[in-house]
Amino acid sequence: MVSQVQSSILTQRYRKMKIKPTLMEETKKLLLTRSITITTEMIAKEVGKTRQWVNKFGAGLIADPSVNAIEKMNIYLKSVLNNDR
Repeated sequence: MVSQVQSSILTQRYRKMKIKPTLMEETKKLLLTRSITITTEMIAKEVGKTRQWVNKFGAGLIADPSVNAIEKMNIYLKSVLNNDR
């Protein structure tokens, strides 16, 4: 499970090393740092997965998640985060 502190440390390391995080790492960070108004139910509906799947993904409990689901979640989270600003 990646905590917000661990996610922040990874982001700082990537910036220093100029390495772009993977799609899965970026999506987990978006999921963990999203606004509380964006519920796991909303995300699950958009991605076509269950709320439990979204929670397990965020906790790092899905060993090999679908790249299509991760990409859908990434696009959705970025779009709702951009609308919040």
